[in-house]
Amino acid sequence: MDNGKRRNARMLRGLKVSALAFLAVCFLVSAPPVAAGNLKVVKGIVGSVEGTFIYMNGKSVDLKGIPVRNPSGKELSVEDIVPGKKVELFYRRGRVSSVLVYGPMVE
Repeated sequence: MDNGKRRNARMLRGLKVSALAFLAVCFLVSAPPVAAGNLKVVKGIVGSVEGTFIYMNGKSVDLKGIPVRNPSGKELSVEDIVPGKKVELFYRRGRVSSVLVYGPMVE
């Protein structure tokens, strides 16, 4: 019986190692690596808006054709961005890829 218990313990240990290896492979395959240099987030308070351009942090950004959303994921338009709102601009490969708009900032 002692040999049977040892064999079962070895088999259980082997199953645990196999399961852990399987989970690690699943994690690596499901989330392909992204070069950090290609992603950037710029946060700021909108100073002014003219058409599809917003001005913040001393720079202008054209948001024409860029997806704009609130923190809940609801789609917005550039017209929903007004001075005083906090925004996060998500850059991919040097270009704005999406915008997250928060409510007006109160001081």
